[in-house]
This record gives sequence, C-alpha cells and structure tokens, in this order.
Amino acid sequence: MTESPKPTILFIDDEPEFIDAFRPALRKEYYVVEAHSPQDGLDAARKFRPDIILLDIRMPDYEMDGLEVLARLKAGKDTRRSEVIMLTNTNEASFVVEALRLGARDYLVKSAVANNLNDLRARLRATYEQVIVPQQRESIEPVAIAQPADPKARRIFISYASEDREFANIIKAEIDRQ
Repeated sequence: MTESPKPTILFIDDEPEFIDAFRPALRKEYYVVEAHSPQDGLDAARKFRPDIILLDIRMPDYEMDGLEVLARLKAGKDTRRSEVIMLTNTNEASFVVEALRLGARDYLVKSAVANNLNDLRARLRATYEQVIVPQQRESIEPVAIAQPADPKARRIFISYASEDREFANIIKAEIDRQ
C-alpha cells in the first residue's frame, strides 16, 4: 500500500468521463489515481500499490476485460493485497459470481452508485477501516535480528512486512556470521 497520508484508490475504467464524475466526491478522503485501459491499470496497481481498486468489467476496446485484470491483480505479489471493488454497468449474475470468486471485495452497479454517492463513500470507508487498516497492523512485526555479544548492548529490532521474512533471515544470518 502507498505511503500517502490518505488511502489510495485506483480507478480502472475505459470511460474517463465516468471517473471524472466521481473524482471530486472522493478527493477529500482519498488520493485518486486513474487508468483508462486494463494494462495501464495493472501497471498503475504495481506502481502505486493502492489500498482499493475500483474496476470496470467491460472494456470492449481492449483484449483484456475486468475479470482478467482482477485475476491478474489477485495473482500478483505486488498487487494481491489491494482490495478490489467491481464498479460496472454489468449486473448479470454470472459476472457478479465470477468477480466474487476471483477475489473482488464488493460489486457495485454504476447507475445505482451515480444516484447515491454516499453509498459508494460508505462502502469505501468500510472496506478501508474493516480490511485495509487491520491488514496494515498485522503486516508489521517486531523481530529480534541479532543478539549482540556485549550483554550491555541493546537488541537490534527491525520492522518488516511478512513477505520480507526471507530477506530478514538473510540479514540475520549475515549478522550472526560476522
């Protein structure tokens, strides 16, 4: 996730005017990033590591649709922790079921959201507070890296995300070797 003081939201939608309609309502609470194609969305997700991704399903001018983007996001080491909310005009049950099966957090229909921005804000806030914040707390673990030979010296502690455990073990082994 980004180090921005505000949570980061990435819109992936091939309709810039749709994003333009929602950006002002979200800017106060979120840092908003946008991508207008599936590949640009995947690239932006890797670069910005957003807290939440709002993803359209149908992007007919591209080889990849939103479900393929979702599958790639959830499979990617750098992107799997971003929560994805499908925000699309498609409300067919098969799309809803597939999106949720692939790991989408929520599924919203654009026309319903456009008529009630407070609902979108509430869902974003709930996702952030109930999922993102606890994940951030769990991912930082204090770990003793080395026991100094001098008993008067203090232990060296390092904070790291769970994915960095292997790197921390290499550092610990190098310190112990010296």
